[in-house]
Amino acid sequence: MTTPEEEFIVGLLRRAGTLLTGVRRDGLSWHTKSGPQDIVTEADTRAEELILGEIRRSYPLDSVLSEEDGLSRGTSDAVWVVDPLDGTKNFAAGSADFGVMISRQIGGRVQAAGIHLPAHGVLYSASAGAGARRNGEPFRLGAAPPLSQALVDFSTVAEDGGFMEEQLRLLRLLLERSRGVRAVGSAKMFADVFDGTLAAACSFAYRFWDVVAPALIVTEAGGRVRGLRGTPLNLFVSGARARGERVPAVFGAPGVVEEMVRAARDAGAA
Repeated sequence: MTTPEEEFIVGLLRRAGTLLTGVRRDGLSWHTKSGPQDIVTEADTRAEELILGEIRRSYPLDSVLSEEDGLSRGTSDAVWVVDPLDGTKNFAAGSADFGVMISRQIGGRVQAAGIHLPAHGVLYSASAGAGARRNGEPFRLGAAPPLSQALVDFSTVAEDGGFMEEQLRLLRLLLERSRGVRAVGSAKMFADVFDGTLAAACSFAYRFWDVVAPALIVTEAGGRVRGLRGTPLNLFVSGARARGERVPAVFGAPGVVEEMVRAARDAGAA
């Protein structure tokens, strides 16, 4: 059974998806932020304006954290977390592997969430305690093979120093222990986990707005999410997270998630 918040999210995701596909069809402009790999497009800005405007009209007392706009504090205990265009580099390159993610939480507990991949025509949503849905129909994660027979996603980021070495050590172990490693680099990796194409997805490089919506959906679909260093995934909003602090995490079928956490430990990351 869906909740009003989930229904609101689904409707808003569809509107944002229509906007993004229209911008993609008509052409777009873009510029860099902190570096050549960190870009923002006209589509990011317009989708964010649409989503934040609707949230503030319908839930004016709630706080809102968005990738581009940052954290806007409200007076209620609820916080909306928005990624208006996940996979910006893919979008700018003409790839279909981009999406929109929206969630609402209270006290670090996610109440409702959704992920829409408009170019693939698929929308995933969930409410806490009420299961997960794919295009409105309930779904569950299927049984996953052991890591040795599994295809997994490991998304990396180019940063200097020990962080880069940490990523490379884990990548090498995953290449040795799994059937194969992919790096989708957008919300499409979560869709592939939900659909069973990938057994799990992990990264040291996720931002807070990347993990909140898929955390609820994968859990409600019978999967698991953990901090990649073996700790529970903390979904409380903080100032550091609003500024883009890294959130290492792994999502997938329970057994594979534990094997990937062990691989991270063996790589010296945990």
